[in-house]
Amino acid sequence: MDLETLARFAPFAGLVPELLAPLVPDLTLCEVPADTQLFLQGAPVEELFLILDGHVEGSFRDAEDGLEYAGLRAGPGDHVGLAEVLLSATHAQTVRTTVPSRLLSLPRDAILASCVCDPGLGVSLYRALAERLHLHLGLVPTRFVDLALLHADESLWSLLPVQQLQKFRCLPLALNGRVLVVGFVDPSDLTAVDDVSRLLRTYRVRPVTLEATEFDRFLRTRVLPKIAELRPEEGQRDRWFQHISQKASTVQLVENVASASPEEKGKQVSGEVIIAMVNRLIGEALELGASDIHVEPSEHELTVRYRVDGRLRKRPESLEPRFHSPLVSRLKALGRMDIAEKRRAQDGRLTVAHGNRQIDFRLSTMPTRFGEKIVLRILDPTTILIDLERLVVHEPTYRSLRWMLEQQQGLVIVAGPTGSGKTTTIYSALLRLREDEINIVTIEDPIEYTIEGLTQVQVNDAAGVSFSTAIRHFLRQDPDVIVVGETRDPQTAATTVEAALTGHLVFTSLHANDALGAVVRLREMGIEQFLLAHTVLGVVSQRLLRRVCTYCREPASYHRDLIEPLGVFSREESQGAFSFFRGRGCVNCNFQGYRGRVGAFEVLRIDDRLRPAIATGVNMTEVARIAREAGLLQPMRDNCRHLLEIGLTTPEEVARVLFIER
Repeated sequence: MDLETLARFAPFAGLVPELLAPLVPDLTLCEVPADTQLFLQGAPVEELFLILDGHVEGSFRDAEDGLEYAGLRAGPGDHVGLAEVLLSATHAQTVRTTVPSRLLSLPRDAILASCVCDPGLGVSLYRALAERLHLHLGLVPTRFVDLALLHADESLWSLLPVQQLQKFRCLPLALNGRVLVVGFVDPSDLTAVDDVSRLLRTYRVRPVTLEATEFDRFLRTRVLPKIAELRPEEGQRDRWFQHISQKASTVQLVENVASASPEEKGKQVSGEVIIAMVNRLIGEALELGASDIHVEPSEHELTVRYRVDGRLRKRPESLEPRFHSPLVSRLKALGRMDIAEKRRAQDGRLTVAHGNRQIDFRLSTMPTRFGEKIVLRILDPTTILIDLERLVVHEPTYRSLRWMLEQQQGLVIVAGPTGSGKTTTIYSALLRLREDEINIVTIEDPIEYTIEGLTQVQVNDAAGVSFSTAIRHFLRQDPDVIVVGETRDPQTAATTVEAALTGHLVFTSLHANDALGAVVRLREMGIEQFLLAHTVLGVVSQRLLRRVCTYCREPASYHRDLIEPLGVFSREESQGAFSFFRGRGCVNCNFQGYRGRVGAFEVLRIDDRLRPAIATGVNMTEVARIAREAGLLQPMRDNCRHLLEIGLTTPEEVARVLFIER
């Protein structure tokens, strides 16, 4: 290498040959292949590189979030490593060649020795360094995350639905404690950042920048295929319905339910179409294992939604508005309702034959702006009449519940919000108690399922049959077990407690968030504390979680930072990755990954160790402490932990159903 070649590079340009001559013997020409590492982030720099041909690029890993960011880019005529050589500093970036390159190498020791011998060379090099720093500060470069170098935690991508990723053009990248790093194509869009922060309120969102073209490619080639594995319903939203829609309907309306109305008979053209449509909708719901059918009119379409495993799913094939009136008339006629009355809500009931069994439907209509909305509740005994051993899979919870059933008198409360499976739990308990020697009477509103061996009474306010009046009459019917469908008011609460005091085993349901909340609710209804202490045997609080499909379930790893907020594992246990089961999605679960539901229970057992605290009005925090120390409280989080460990549900379901500790 000669002086002329060296003088072409910026740090040495304009220097007299006498200053450059001592450096020439130490110059080395290097033929470097592509993807050769020149500098490592944090490592000492031993030489300066001058680029004759080729290109190099740098990247750096941020210590706070662990992400790779794009760094310097240099080509022919540029130099790399000057600042680190002069300052004896480690390099801030990892630098690699991107193509085969020709480089000149100058050792650090040779440069520093020449600067000591001739201060003019040092001044020139420091001036070049200052000019580059000034240019760098003037440009104020944007800090981009380099997705090509990203070692992503792919489990974070499913924190947001695909529609939100596409709408806000963002992607969760890394989790550091409670700080979630989210890449945005436009992080200056504060509305998008705020919306994402609200969706991910469990974490503190830190926005970083993504390059637009690279984001689109990465989303298309990496993110969407991975999310399709993690959550089969994303990107395949209609696949669940396509499988059902290809099946022939096997539903037949039971002949003696009702005849067609005069209004329907007059519509000869559309009559057969409407009959086929009703059969199709009911058949689809039964194939899907739905619990409800919602028929909702709007201005431009008639929407049908099915509630499957507790979640509503819209039928992809909406209907034209012209089908609304005859469809509702057909259902109202079958349910023995007044088809001419459209201004008030009505209730009805119908029966269909499906295969070799008959299934009841409870109908409810309600007037809306665009016509009557109708909801059909599917009353399938096979989904609710479950043995107690199959219903409660957590052994300590099952033992506590069985202890309550073995008592001769007292009050058992089943608590939870609407749709949490309270009726299923009560019926399962009755199936265990049902014997020829036991007289079981129930008062329900309405009677949803008929059980052989039970005396079931329907609430009829017009005839004076209410919960409280029925209980008083039950006491003269020599009952052993009394079931009160729901305790709604102080009068019902008082008569229910009275029945428990007179030597009967009483079951009732109550709307409350947890087991201790049910006791507080009865206090608020005016029940004396000493009566609560001596009548209540226990409280069962519950929720329903979707069950992992047994046909397509497979192991899945979860980062500890996603599991720890659930509160079901201790901090000591949350130090590594967790492995649970998740459904991939198949024909058997309609590509949802879930099939059926499983109960999560919290059980509070009340015996002589806890009664004094309740009778004296001790606050619920102290009652909870005493119950835990005595082993009388089985928390719901322990139940959820057991369900996760045996692979019956997923962390996503536990997070969706329960309150997450923050």
